[in-house]
Amino acid sequence: MVEEFWKKLRGVDRWPQTEAEVTAVSRFEGRRNRKIAVVRFRYKDQAGSTYGGHVRVNDSSSLYHISTGDKTTVRYRPNHPDRYWSEERGVPVETSLLLIWAVAFAAMLAYVLTAFRR
Repeated sequence: MVEEFWKKLRGVDRWPQTEAEVTAVSRFEGRRNRKIAVVRFRYKDQAGSTYGGHVRVNDSSSLYHISTGDKTTVRYRPNHPDRYWSEERGVPVETSLLLIWAVAFAAMLAYVLTAFRR
């Protein structure tokens, strides 16, 4: 739900999709013994310019088991091709929490404003 809202809000669903080549994968244990991988990749925009990026995923992602040289897909922002989106990564946790807090604050503010109008 949060991811779909985020994608619509940012217009990610309208960004061009392209193939990305994995250039490096680092795996390690994170907090609470969670298995983490940082997947680095490069991709080209429609003009043929090359950009690089990375995603941090846990072991439930299909990217966790990807290898150097493998392909994946990313979307990039047309007017800023260096900004990208990976379906595997989803919405950053910090952004999800911020959106939840913003909605909760808006709901409380609406309640307070309507309560004092009576």
